[in-house]
Amino acid sequence: SRVSESGEVRVVASDTRSQLQNRELAESRLAELVRSALVIPKARKATRPSRAAKQARLDEKRHKAHKKRERGRWSDD
Repeated sequence: SRVSESGEVRVVASDTRSQLQNRELAESRLAELVRSALVIPKARKATRPSRAAKQARLDEKRHKAHKKRERGRWSDD
């Protein structure tokens, strides 16, 4: 985790051999982290399935149940 027990945020960069470039990378990563934390996620709008979608689901359910019921039926006359 990036947050320590004391509440400090730790960002590490060791991509290059240069300390200066790594420091700049770490600063840009921290800035991106803060920027992404400030974005408010869009609220989900509740929707309901249409009547046709409900009917199609129930028809498919009946069809599958019928198919499964028919599997076990055979007699040895």
